[in-house]
Amino acid sequence: STAIIRDELARVMERMENTSSVKERQALAMHLDGYSYSEIAERLGCTAKSVENALGRVRRKLINS
Repeated sequence: STAIIRDELARVMERMENTSSVKERQALAMHLDGYSYSEIAERLGCTAKSVENALGRVRRKLINS
């Protein structure tokens, strides 16, 4: 149901807030909004590889928590 999904999303967001860096959260938000790695990199002032690494860390943190 919608309430269960909302609760799970809140739990994930709290976990992200507690375990991820600002850069990781920004990269994730832009990725979820449909930006490419190169677009995210340009906006964050880093390389596409740095974005790839940040999103990899986010995935590992979400899977392992």
